[in-house]
Amino acid sequence: MRTLVFSHSRICRDPRLIRQIRWLREAGFTHITTVGFGPRADGVDAHFTVPVLPLALRYFGYLMRNHRSRFRFFFGRFLDAVPEIELLDLHLVVVNEIEYLPWPKLAYGELATVPTYLDLHEDHINHADRGPLEKFAFRKYWNWQLSELCQFVNYRKDKVFITSVEKNIASDYSKIFSADVGLILNAPDSNDLLPLPVGKSTIRLVHHGMGTKGRGIEETIRALRLLDRKFTLDLILFATPQFKLKIEILSRFLGVRRRIKFIAGVPLVQLPAVLNNYDVSIILLSDSIPGHANALPNKFFESIHSKLAVITGPNPSMSKIVTEGDIGISLSSWSYRELAGTVSTLTIEQVQRFKENAAVVAVGLSSDQSRAVFRTLLSKLDYLK
Repeated sequence: MRTLVFSHSRICRDPRLIRQIRWLREAGFTHITTVGFGPRADGVDAHFTVPVLPLALRYFGYLMRNHRSRFRFFFGRFLDAVPEIELLDLHLVVVNEIEYLPWPKLAYGELATVPTYLDLHEDHINHADRGPLEKFAFRKYWNWQLSELCQFVNYRKDKVFITSVEKNIASDYSKIFSADVGLILNAPDSNDLLPLPVGKSTIRLVHHGMGTKGRGIEETIRALRLLDRKFTLDLILFATPQFKLKIEILSRFLGVRRRIKFIAGVPLVQLPAVLNNYDVSIILLSDSIPGHANALPNKFFESIHSKLAVITGPNPSMSKIVTEGDIGISLSSWSYRELAGTVSTLTIEQVQRFKENAAVVAVGLSSDQSRAVFRTLLSKLDYLK
């Protein structure tokens, strides 16, 4: 059986896509072709790259007011380069996210008749711009993408199966599609790691993931300035040189550079063992970006499976898991002052308890549950042996 997988992400290091590819293999797919950016991922038979344009060209593209011309500039012309042979004799098309949906061959062309699995990783109903410039550059285009998404689902009717990453986001999609939307969490595979003891004189804070604006990195650095020296912070980031320079300057300006260690992003297979050496994971996703309000990101589950205490903002879904599992503290705001005030009161005994509880909570929040949902979806298409 053959499948074609689209994802505008770096598939080879996208945890959700890596699990998806493995599950497709388990379901009996013998030929998997991927389309996205970055190099070919393990377990894939063929890969076609949609490049990320240089910054200057991206700025040029953002000025385009005709949405289809803009789509073609960023994506369509590169998707057209996928050989026709890769579009033939497919048993399933897998589409992650919405960037490629307006491609004619996918939207209403030859791929539109193939059973489709659509996995929505983000909240595209609520806008995600972070200021007037982003609103000008993206808001109308994002609204157009949302309309294309609705047409994509409606065109397929009973030939599309849809999932998302969090129950409130899935519920919102279900309403606008008038269709069921399943839930597949970003939970990783189980592991045998145990919570390590907290040091007697140092509590190690960590933030890991993508290094970009709006992910609480700057707030965490500001909070560190208000904490005593028993607290250290490591930033394990996939980040551009521009963002690295920004946080380097910020940490030096605040006088905390010597207490921060900058570490390059770690491959998924190594991540749990690396994070396991820390004590507290800081995850602040402000609702100043509405799409972040209900977020349940990879880093949240990765922190739990690395047996760490977790501190989050008041994001409802993360707060519920943190509070009910007693694995950390959910703040009432995303303020760096509240973060610092909360962290400063942590005791070694309290952090150790949170870490021990994370080991318990991780058992019920693994990829096993999501794998079962995925297999159920495919079984409806008679794909499972």
